[in-house]
Amino acid sequence: MKKYIVFISLLFASISVHSQIHSVINLNITNDRGATPSWTYGFGVSHLATDGVDKELGEFDLPPAPPEGLYVYFEYIYNKFGVDEIIATNMDIKALPEEEHFYIKHKLNIKWSFSKEVYIKWNNLAFSEHIDSIFIKDPFDGQFVKADMKKKDSLLLTNNAFTVFYIHVYYSKNAASVIENEIISDYEVFPNPVVDILSVGKKDFKDLIVYSIDGRVIARFTGNEVISVNNLPRGLYFYLIDGIHYGKFIKQ
Repeated sequence: MKKYIVFISLLFASISVHSQIHSVINLNITNDRGATPSWTYGFGVSHLATDGVDKELGEFDLPPAPPEGLYVYFEYIYNKFGVDEIIATNMDIKALPEEEHFYIKHKLNIKWSFSKEVYIKWNNLAFSEHIDSIFIKDPFDGQFVKADMKKKDSLLLTNNAFTVFYIHVYYSKNAASVIENEIISDYEVFPNPVVDILSVGKKDFKDLIVYSIDGRVIARFTGNEVISVNNLPRGLYFYLIDGIHYGKFIKQ
């Protein structure tokens, strides 16, 4: 009887830990004129967050941009009572999804005003262990501006033609895990590890992208294609299904 009690206790402890993740990364933003926005900026995911503005987590609806000066905000669309509303906020903390592995994208807007340079800094030593990889890119998938935020702690922007940037974050609730479950969910790939052909639990997905560990797009497949990874070198890869569902697999 004691063995069952211990097992059940451990099970609930595991569920509790996985369902209580609060990972927020703060950004320090300045420009070449010495301007520093008066708000605290950051992004992340939390079991305490909702789909709207959570003032208790430091999120606020920002006022309209002033005529001059550096102005920075995160932007997302919030559906309130069936009506889409564009939110401009200093913090973009998303609600924690149910998936074990998931992907979140944050949209960061910068109004340069008379700035010639904008400097963004973060503490990459304080990242949550649940973050597998994290990148900041321009809207063209990083063709002109791209930084691996795990490897760098800052980014200097010098081209004011770019006013929108996207922060791409890949999470695992169970840190450093590889899927080994016998029961495959809709958006998990199998076998894992894989030698040749990958399959997906949900057969009618539309799009699957394979990424390297440094965020490069390695391959792309549609739902009616054979997902052959035979030519990939051995190692760890990430995948994104239909732009939402994220996971990782090992190529043997």
